[in-house]
Parts: sequence; structure tokens; C-alpha cells
Amino acid sequence: KEGLSESITAVSGGMVGSKTSKEIVVSTYSGRVVGLTTEGRSLAQPSASALPSVVHETAGDIGQKLLNVREEIEALKTDVALKRTALAKMTAHAEKEDSIKHVTVPYLKVKDWFYLVDTDGSYTLGIETEIAMELVVIQCDAPVDILDSNTNAALPSACQPDPEKQVRVAYTCRCQPNTCKMEFKLRPIEGQAGTVLVYIIPRVSKEGDSAGQKIARQLSYRIPPLSLHSRVHDVDESRPLNSLLVTGSLSLDDVHGMAYHCLPDIPDRPSTEESSVVIYFQSAIMDTCLMVNYEEGRLEFRSDNVSTISILKESINKYALEQRKRDFRCTYNIVEESVPHALELIHPKVRHNILLTQKVQLIAPLKDVEIAEGEGAVTAPEYQDILKRADSLIAEYEKNNTLLERLFGMIADLYIDHFKFQHLDVKDRVPQLMKRLEQYDLESVKAFFKQDPQEQQPTSEPRE
Repeated sequence: KEGLSESITAVSGGMVGSKTSKEIVVSTYSGRVVGLTTEGRSLAQPSASALPSVVHETAGDIGQKLLNVREEIEALKTDVALKRTALAKMTAHAEKEDSIKHVTVPYLKVKDWFYLVDTDGSYTLGIETEIAMELVVIQCDAPVDILDSNTNAALPSACQPDPEKQVRVAYTCRCQPNTCKMEFKLRPIEGQAGTVLVYIIPRVSKEGDSAGQKIARQLSYRIPPLSLHSRVHDVDESRPLNSLLVTGSLSLDDVHGMAYHCLPDIPDRPSTEESSVVIYFQSAIMDTCLMVNYEEGRLEFRSDNVSTISILKESINKYALEQRKRDFRCTYNIVEESVPHALELIHPKVRHNILLTQKVQLIAPLKDVEIAEGEGAVTAPEYQDILKRADSLIAEYEKNNTLLERLFGMIADLYIDHFKFQHLDVKDRVPQLMKRLEQYDLESVKAFFKQDPQEQQPTSEPRE
């Protein structure tokens, strides 16, 4: 077996390095060529008379090939050194004459991917280059958590945000030598839209070479307001669905632009073959659904999550203001049964993460008991199971150690948005809700949602 940490560009088979053994040849994205041979593993051994000639012929072939490869490498090194010297002289002459000199730099080819992981509600950002990377900088104008992958050979560091340049998150990774591939996990907050900018600086010069020129490549990724929704084939329309309807003098491009602004996985331009479009989405964390239906002059959203409707309403108003679209109207219909329905959908994940946290907190004390009183001191079956699965429990907790906090935050947002559509501001009651969540019980949380907010003053009508 051979493990490759790079993308594979081609696979072929045949007799390449030997005339007697079959091989598999693999090329990677950075240009590496790896051969897997069956030589020396065949059960059929050659006869004693044939063995010396086979070995002599194979060794001679390999020796000549190695000599040719070394000569090619030396020629390439000489060519690179000459071109590097010529580039340094050209740059120095341009600086001395104080003149503008156009120097053509090579285009840095990058293979990248950016997609939502439904299991933990995070995005995976991956980059791979043909030459080694020296520095990777990630910036975002929206609040996101950036987590470095354990497989990255780099020294990460978080930088101070720059409010003047609208940089809320800045993250830098100084790569180890020969690093051509890196992956990161990004955890956005739904309702907070922004753009992720990635700057890749390759290692184009030797360490300490002042004549070496620096180049960079910028990549950009969009984080829409409903960033934690992914497209699905269909949804259960029997659920209690809230609705948001946008109507007015809007072209198909206008309504498509509104949908594209709010949601991921939507093409930037509408299809010219369809006059009416229906798209289905599902929340990666809350498992709620969203139906999008639009045509010329009409855009409708239907969801069993009040917070989704609230985010869509605010995002569309903001988008219309930026695009100077005024001849439209937003109307909404909130179904009261959707709130307990959403709480029931999120309940299994909340309960699972609460139990997981409690089990992880018990691992250290249980191990202390075994050390103090000897192995077998813990007799309760549930505690024995915790000790037996200690490594897997800790790994699962470390992978999603902030998920419970995010789930509580979504329940709090659901509470605020539920009463927002009743023109009530209940943010001052959120601490009371958080106390109930700490002693989590589904029926108790439902009862809190049903309570009439006391001493609340009506707010102004949400902007339409």
C-alpha cells in the first residue's frame, strides 16, 4: 500500500522500469510520479540459469535510467539558475533606472474546493498547488471560526481583525517545506453573510535568497446568509410551513438574483429554458426544510423554521436596497405550529451532544478511580461502557466541541424571531431561556416559548 497526500491526475499500468514485472504508475497534481511494482513478489521463481541474466539486464537498465534522470535534473537546475539571475538583473535595472518594467510572472495553478459538510455544519476549504506553498492567508468580513486540519504541515496563527478594512477574521499559516496541499474547516453563522479571501504565496525562491521574486494568487468564496443550507431533491410538504412572498415589477433576473444572494448552490444566472423554477433545501444542523419557487414578478419561500424566514426577509430587503429595487413588496405568513415542530427536530442533536459532553466529563474521574483502587473498580455497566469507548468519545467531542453551543444559539434565535414577527422584542428574556437550556428538557423549553413575554413594548413593524 502507498499513501499519497496529493490529488491523482493519472493512473496507468504496464512494464515501465522492468522488462519482467508489471507496474502501476501514478502521477500526482504536483508532478510526482510513483510506481508500484510486483517485482520480487511473484510466487513463481526464475530458474537458476536464467536468474543472473535477468538480474544483470534489469540492473543495467535501471542504472542507465538513473544516470539519464540525474543528467536531466542537473540541466534543469542550471537552466533555472540562469533564468533566476537574468530576472534579478532585469528587476535591479528597472529599479535603478526608476522605470516601469513589465516582468511576466508564471500563473500559479491552484486546485481548490469549498463545500458544506452536512454532518457538522461546517465548510471544508481545500487548496492544492503544483509547487510548494510558503504562506497561506485567510481573511473574511463575516464572523467565522477557522479550524486548521490536523494533516496540515503548517504553523497557524490568528491575526488581529482590521475593522477599518472590514476584516473580521484573519488567519495565517506558514507552511513547512514541500507543502502542496492544505485543508481548513470554516464554521459560519447563519444570517451573517460575507466573502472569504484566500491568498496563496508559493515558495518560488530559496530560503534567504533576496533576489527571489514573490508572487501570489487570490481565491474568493461567497458565504450567503443561509450558508448552512444544502440542496436536496425534495422535502416533506406536510410540515407546518411558514411563507415569505415577494411580488412586484421584478424580472426573472431580479428574482433569481434575490435567491442567489440568499442561498448557496444556485447558479449566478437564471436558466433561459425555464420560466418557473422550484428548488429545495435542507438545514445541515436543524434539519428544517426550505422551498424556493420563483418566476417573473414573484418569489416565494416556504420553510418550517421561523428563523429562516426572518433571515430571508432581512437579506432580501438589504439586497433590494443595494440594487435600488423599490417596486416590490414582502408579505409573510407565520404558522404557530412550526415553532414546537422545529424544537422537536433539533431535540435529538441537543440531547445527543448533552449526553456526549457529560460522558466526556466523566472519563477523567473514572480513570482516577481505576488508578486509585485498581482495574475493575468501576462496576456499573454504563461507566464501563464510557471507559471502553473513551477514545472515540473524546474524538467525537473534539470534532464538534462547539456544536452544543451553536444549537443553543439557534434555539435562542428561534425564540427572538418567533416574537419578532409579533412585533415584540424579547432579547432581555434570552438569559432566562439559556438557564432552561442548561437544565435541558424539551417540554420545559416548549412551555417557555408559549409564555407571553411580560412587560414587553411593541416594536415598529418590520420593514417590508
